[in-house]
Amino acid sequence: MTKPRNQSENRNYRRKSLLRATIITIASFGVEGATIAKICAKAGASRGMSAHYFKNKEELLTASFAHIFEDASATKQTIVDSSELSAIERIYRCAAESFQPPNFGWENLAAWQAFTSASTYTPGFQEVIKTYNDSLFSTYFSLFSEANTGYCMSVSEEQATLGLLALLDGLWTNIAMKKNDITAKSAIKACHCYIDGCFH
Repeated sequence: MTKPRNQSENRNYRRKSLLRATIITIASFGVEGATIAKICAKAGASRGMSAHYFKNKEELLTASFAHIFEDASATKQTIVDSSELSAIERIYRCAAESFQPPNFGWENLAAWQAFTSASTYTPGFQEVIKTYNDSLFSTYFSLFSEANTGYCMSVSEEQATLGLLALLDGLWTNIAMKKNDITAKSAIKACHCYIDGCFH
């Protein structure tokens, strides 16, 4: 992160430092093992600073989970807004971005897996997942709809979108759990094959 230049940037910097430290700590110790003490030690912050930004551990963890998605969404939005790419090219690029740094990496993968597992008993995590999934659905549905105006799709825009989201989710799970020898490169190839199959 860029060093802060003023008070507002300093607050934002400290908050993001806590969020990133939480992600790294959860990647190493899991949701239950990620104590405030460990998180603050990783961030080089006091417990008082954590309490200044987040009222309790659950709020900090929920914000950290959302932070993973927010960074990924921002990167995808840059691709979506590109006027130099066709709709299909933007679908390819957005899917591929899911498996590229800085949003794709061991720490984010491990933390995402831990958060997702814990979501079965944590309503706040469930809400983060729903919010991000809704946003992703809207993004890909719009792109597939735009692409369908110039190309003939073999499935509906909704079916194409739901299938791609399921594929992306499954690939992240397989990579996080080190199943089926799936790599970032092979995941991107699988996405491209799926997208190609949505069009005649």
